[in-house]
Amino acid sequence: MPKTNTINGVSAPPAFETLRTKLAEIHDLVKTAQLLAWDQQTIMPPRGGEARAQQLGTVGRIAHETFVSDEIGALLEELRPYEESLDRDSFEASLIRVSRQDYDKAVRVPPELSSEITRTGSRGFAAWVEARAKSDYESFRPWLEQLVELKHRYVDCFPPADDPYDTLLDDYEQGMKTAEVRTIFDRLREVLIPLVEGAGSSATPSVRGHFPAQAQRALSLEIVRRFGFDETAWRLDEAPHPFASSLGTTDIRITTREPESSLDGLFATMHECGHGLYENGVDPALERTPLARGASLGLHESQSRLWENLVGRSRPFWSWFYPRLQKTFPGVLLPPAEDGDVRHLAQVPGEE
Repeated sequence: MPKTNTINGVSAPPAFETLRTKLAEIHDLVKTAQLLAWDQQTIMPPRGGEARAQQLGTVGRIAHETFVSDEIGALLEELRPYEESLDRDSFEASLIRVSRQDYDKAVRVPPELSSEITRTGSRGFAAWVEARAKSDYESFRPWLEQLVELKHRYVDCFPPADDPYDTLLDDYEQGMKTAEVRTIFDRLREVLIPLVEGAGSSATPSVRGHFPAQAQRALSLEIVRRFGFDETAWRLDEAPHPFASSLGTTDIRITTREPESSLDGLFATMHECGHGLYENGVDPALERTPLARGASLGLHESQSRLWENLVGRSRPFWSWFYPRLQKTFPGVLLPPAEDGDVRHLAQVPGEE
């Protein structure tokens, strides 16, 4: 943990150390729940779903109840003068400020509602996996409706906003408003739609062929090792939908899907590796505190897109890696064009 400040020869007050200890214990519970969720989506036997939903609900409720306790609230209030005496960007001031922001939101939500959202989400995930495999939206619809209703109840815990979604959006992009997002997307739509339409005739064809999952996994590992993946601190597993989870700065879990009819799995792995690199880059001194996380979901997604798109879809990247791909799948992919044009990456022998 970071060393505490000494101001005029006086170290942090005992209340700060007590708060830090309590927050570390709550952080452990939150990460335990994340581990249970990772297990559910990767290696848990399918029939374990109901027990897992209960486990997640219980751990989440205990973490929530502990965090919104009167003791945490009293500590945060007691430390307000100390926070104001510090540099805003110091570890101590940041820990108190961020914890208070989290507390002021969490204390509005009944722990049982939070637990019910978690349990329903866990059960709904199992239903989604089955529905997805069968392309059966109607079988998943009741779970989606339940989750939407629970989110409405969550929103009702907060003061009315200009748009109900403002409350939900704030959980991911603090201070962002729905109206601002609409303005951004409206502007992007003006520029991107004509751009895509103009590039339609020269767009890269989709890669088609047979690409065994095991071979894809070997290639994915070769790529992400170059990005920063380290077997002593990372895992790569399969999941119905790719995701990344950080259980600590030295315990990064990323997942992928490897459909054998395309090479989309390579890009999914690059994307999730980007999320993992962001979490892996957190200062280890912040472990077991609310500061050991991404600043926002938008920043998180920017890092995943950076590695997937700006690196993984660039000509320099494929000029380096394409020979490995061709060697792994001989007879399926053509040699690159003489000018190294990566559009030839997607062509299949005999196809115009």
